This record gives sequence, structure tokens and C-alpha cells, in this order.
Amino acid sequence: MKQGLSPEFRNRVTEVHLNMLERPHIEKIALREIESVSQILRDNKKFKDITITVAPNVVQELADIGFDPLMGARPMERAVEQSFTIPLNDWLNEDANKGLLGQSFELVVKGIKNGFEWEVKKPAPLLALPAPVAP
Repeated sequence: MKQGLSPEFRNRVTEVHLNMLERPHIEKIALREIESVSQILRDNKKFKDITITVAPNVVQELADIGFDPLMGARPMERAVEQSFTIPLNDWLNEDANKGLLGQSFELVVKGIKNGFEWEVKKPAPLLALPAPVAP
């Protein structure tokens, strides 16, 4: 503290309380970052019909990756980008998955620690009503 602050300022400060982030705070930050990525997709016409759902363990895994006791949650944005956003982008741009675009489906992210693990859930098809019988 002495190196970065002037002596006049240090003399005025009597005490500083810094509370460490606790696990629930870190998980909230991770979830907020995921929701931000999800909102960006919803705002894009190409991906607006995709719903992203994450398993609770994904939030926990991001909290593990994106927290540093010395830096707090500062590394979280990078962790979300490297472990969630980039793999999601790669998945969306794979040729095998391009057929899904324009359709409504749910992408359930099941894990990120051992690679991007997901499941695609398509909505149940609507039942067609029988054609009316002419009298």
C-alpha cells in the first residue's frame, strides 16, 4: 500500500476493510457472465431461437476456474470466454450443427471442465390435427 499511495493519503486512512468474495458471490458472477453470453445469442437473428441452459455444475466449474484468491473474480471473464464462449462459438459454427440453425432448440451445457459437453434438445413436434371430413 505504501508504494502506490501518497503519504498524505495514507495518513488520512485509518482502516480499510476488504471482504473476501465467498463462493455464492463467485457463482453469481459466473452465472451473470453466462447470462450475458446467452443474451448476445438471443439478440442475434441467426441464433435467436436457441435456448441455452447450463447445469449447476457448469456454474461451479466456472467458479473454480475463474476465481483467484489474490485477484478475486477478475479472471472470471477470461475463464468464461475460454471455457464457455469460444467452445460454444465453435460448436455453433461446425458444419454438422449448421442444419440446426433457424430451428428452435435447447442447448444444455452439461460440463466444461473436461471439454465442452452438451446435449441438444429439440422441442416435441406439434401434432397435426386431422383434416376435417367433408359431409
